[in-house]
Amino acid sequence: IYHPIRVGGRRVNTLTEDMMDEIYNRYKNSSDAIVKAVNEISETGYNLNPIRYVEKEESSLETVELGELLTSIKRGMTLKASEMDKYISKDVAYKKCIIPSQISNGVVEDQYYYHAETRNQKNDCFYGDILLSKTGSPFKAAVFNVYDAYLVIGNIYILGVDQKKVTPEYIKCFLSSKKGQEEMRRLAVGSGTPILRISDVPKIRIPVYEEKKQKAMEARAKEIVEEMELLHTQLRSEEDELARMFDEE
Repeated sequence: IYHPIRVGGRRVNTLTEDMMDEIYNRYKNSSDAIVKAVNEISETGYNLNPIRYVEKEESSLETVELGELLTSIKRGMTLKASEMDKYISKDVAYKKCIIPSQISNGVVEDQYYYHAETRNQKNDCFYGDILLSKTGSPFKAAVFNVYDAYLVIGNIYILGVDQKKVTPEYIKCFLSSKKGQEEMRRLAVGSGTPILRISDVPKIRIPVYEEKKQKAMEARAKEIVEEMELLHTQLRSEEDELARMFDEE
């Protein structure tokens, strides 16, 4: 319950008098209020997002924590805005890179190069990794399907998937789904733009099914990702043609 306003160009959530009365009455009547001890809240890093504590009706669907399906979780490299302007461009260089804006409609674009030395591979992504944005509205996820290693820069998590247990396409499709977005918002902090901390990524609950259905869903997820990538390639081709349509010959 909140009323969004703009302050200095930023969104801020506020409460009206009527909203305060409603919250107080619902608390007083205990119709849909719960009590949580301070130590329970401290375990979440004092995250006061109500979704974190109010459980919906229990589902019979079995889930596992995402951490059980991953081999690694890494962060993108941090760069100042001035450094990004200096070192990142479309001019060809030895190292390709990915910035948050390149995760578009569930697909990773590869238009940029990094024009500086890289320290090590701790910020690289590899074939089969999942790229997940740190900030939501919505959280963006994509499967990295290029065999070369790319440098990841900015607020992106790099998830290494244990492909003996599950396909990256299945995880990507869940994270992009309505239920996946709800699950990440449950763990996120921040009243304006939700932020998913790296320590909470392994706690994301992923649905699992009996073997036959799970395999079928993984196969369909792979088809969906491939279709999205094909459509994205076609769209970029049409955009390029449109951009050149009125060039003088």
